[in-house]
Amino acid sequence: MTMSGIVLVGWSISIQYTLGKGTPFTKVATQQLITTGLYAYTRNPMTLGAFLLYLGIAVGMGSIPVIVLIPVIFTALLTFIYMHETRELTERFGEEYLEYRKRTAFFVPGIR
Repeated sequence: MTMSGIVLVGWSISIQYTLGKGTPFTKVATQQLITTGLYAYTRNPMTLGAFLLYLGIAVGMGSIPVIVLIPVIFTALLTFIYMHETRELTERFGEEYLEYRKRTAFFVPGIR
C-alpha cells in the first residue's frame, strides 16, 4: 500500500511536469489538461497516492487512531479539492474539463 502510494504521487508529479507543462502548485499550474494514464481513471491520482501512502504507514505502525483519522482528514481535504478544482479547472479549461469530469471518477476509480 505504501509503495503504491509513493508510485502514484511520483507519477502524478512527473506527468504534470512533462505532459501538463506545469506543476501541482497553483502558481505554476499545468498548461494542458491531463486526461490520459491514471488521469483517465481518477481526477486525483496524487491525492489517492498520498492517501494510500499515509494509510500504509499507519497500518504498518499498527496505529488504530491514525488509521481512523486518515479517512477523516482526507474527507476534509477532498471536499476542499473538489470545490477548488471544479471552479479553477472549469475557468482554465472550460468545456474540455467539464467533459473529462463527466467521464472520470473524482477520487476512487470506478466510483463516481
